[in-house]
Amino acid sequence: HRQRGLQHQAQQPVRGPRPLGGGTRAVIFGTHINKYYVKYAGWLLLGLAALVLVDYIQLIIPNLYQQVINGVNLGWVEVDGQRLPFDLDFLLDRICLPMVWIIIAMVVGRFLWRICIFGAAIKVETGLRNEMFDHAKDLSRQFYQENKVGGLMSLFTNDLETVQDCYGSGFLMFFDALLLGGLSVIKMWGMDPVMTGLSMIPMALLLASSAVVGKYMMKKWDIRQEAFSQLSDFSQESFSGIAVIKAFVKEAKELLAFQRLNRENERANVDFTRASVLLRILVTLFVESVICIILGYGGWLVWRGDFNAGELMEFIGYFTSIVWPIMAISELIDMTSRGRASLKRISALLDAPRQLGLCATGSSILTPRKSVTAVIGVREAGVETPPQKRSCESCSLRESCAYRKAGSTCQVEK
Repeated sequence: HRQRGLQHQAQQPVRGPRPLGGGTRAVIFGTHINKYYVKYAGWLLLGLAALVLVDYIQLIIPNLYQQVINGVNLGWVEVDGQRLPFDLDFLLDRICLPMVWIIIAMVVGRFLWRICIFGAAIKVETGLRNEMFDHAKDLSRQFYQENKVGGLMSLFTNDLETVQDCYGSGFLMFFDALLLGGLSVIKMWGMDPVMTGLSMIPMALLLASSAVVGKYMMKKWDIRQEAFSQLSDFSQESFSGIAVIKAFVKEAKELLAFQRLNRENERANVDFTRASVLLRILVTLFVESVICIILGYGGWLVWRGDFNAGELMEFIGYFTSIVWPIMAISELIDMTSRGRASLKRISALLDAPRQLGLCATGSSILTPRKSVTAVIGVREAGVETPPQKRSCESCSLRESCAYRKAGSTCQVEK
């Protein structure tokens, strides 16, 4: 049987395990991961508070740059409507000392949100892994015949790592892009609404193109994971049947089949990498186009006298702060595309029905259906039985009773 299987495998295109279906279509939410948001809500909220603090504090730095540039060019700095001389005391008290406190606060805040958010992501991966292992022990032999070892290995390695990244880094990127990007746009809008609007036009085009590329990348990620599953499954079967392969001299056919699988795996990885690089090129193109717009229009405002050099540098500093949120959005689209595909595969394993022993469905019906159901009650007080009337029918000596032979009963004698 092994020999026929090897011949058929060498002659036909190698097929991988049947892809695991099911799951959810939400970005990072699903039946089996939503509970972890509630379970680790405290850690996530603490990390989010530290992230808000860091994002707010780092937007003070462009204003300090503006004061330094204006102080060097003009010899004075306008602070709260007052002109202050730009001397050594101003530099130490108003620039250097606040910068030191900003650096300390950012170091502590970033350390805190890394511990809270990434620590929660590691705990989520551990919980999902244990849940998957406990569920896999109760699955039937038919399930493991339809879903081979290679596919299951990819679930416990690549897919779990992807879900962990999407839970931790995805949470960070989403809120960091929302908070830092929103605060930066508010600062920019307060300085010049027209230049802010011109800067946001390429960003809108970037979001639209990223959404299209993200869907394409999700399909490529599914193909990549399927190719990895096929390669892992073929390697496991070849190692298991190495004695049979050598006995029937099938090494050449096995090598040809393995080479074909490697080419398919390489092609799938190259296609996914090509799509990922394309997304990064789009991000760089749109960001550089915005820099050109700011320099062109902002230089014209400086020439007219509406802006000075310090204010232009402050505006560029605010825009530089939203470059990371823009990059984070592209990374988030890439990451969530992979996370959704991986979570769908993991959910299929966890949703697979148990077929070992007695199990209960969602409607509390036992499976298999021919199981015997018993109801057991527990009570503290003892069970009282009603007193039974003595009679010859319940007597153990009724067959050899002398009273019965005489035509009477012991009750009459009493």
